[in-house]
Amino acid sequence: MTQTQGLTETTYDELRQIAARFQVLAEQKGLDLRVAIATDEKAEARLVTDRHKLERILTNLVDNAIKYTNNGGVRLALTMAMGSGRGSITVSDTGLGI
Repeated sequence: MTQTQGLTETTYDELRQIAARFQVLAEQKGLDLRVAIATDEKAEARLVTDRHKLERILTNLVDNAIKYTNNGGVRLALTMAMGSGRGSITVSDTGLGI
């Protein structure tokens, strides 16, 4: 992990670790918790973010997804494209929604 002007490199493995904290809770509810990472083969295996904020946001989203999903599953997905410097992180679930 490297820090640059308040930003931190966050590896894909660290994203998996955030999701892994919720594995037991998901299993207790009979839910499938998956992490999907799709990148171009040459995309770097890291994100440059405010790691603490990213962790808080993902923790909140995954926790709520598990809390309000009664069957099915929760998915944390990361997509990155080489050269664009951009990507997206989504948390989706099979719950009823609002």
